[in-house]
Amino acid sequence: MFNPCDNMTVAAKIITDCYQRGGTLQRALSCYYSGNFETGQRPESAFGNTSYVQRIGYVVPSTRAEQQTASPSSGEAPARPDNTVYPDSVIRGVIPAPDTTPTSIAAYPPHVVRGGLAVSSD
Repeated sequence: MFNPCDNMTVAAKIITDCYQRGGTLQRALSCYYSGNFETGQRPESAFGNTSYVQRIGYVVPSTRAEQQTASPSSGEAPARPDNTVYPDSVIRGVIPAPDTTPTSIAAYPPHVVRGGLAVSSD
């Protein structure tokens, strides 16, 4: 398939199914990569003894399971940075401020949305 929207739709369905069956993000990523929950977590000699999950940079801000195991026994939440800092080799120039202009209707191509698009008023 060469349509990026269709590719993302299929990828979302696969990763969702893997997550529902595997129960954790690491197992879901392994399943997405290999079709099972273990292969993607095993080191591969062809890739410098790293696993697929390591190679894709499994670093997410939070998951419930990790928050529970990482939280201190005192009940206080671990300190988190207030912002993300990207190295100069990744971002060049000034990062633009996010667009906060409110939009009332999202414009999706007709091949992405079939039927009516429900828009709620806040």
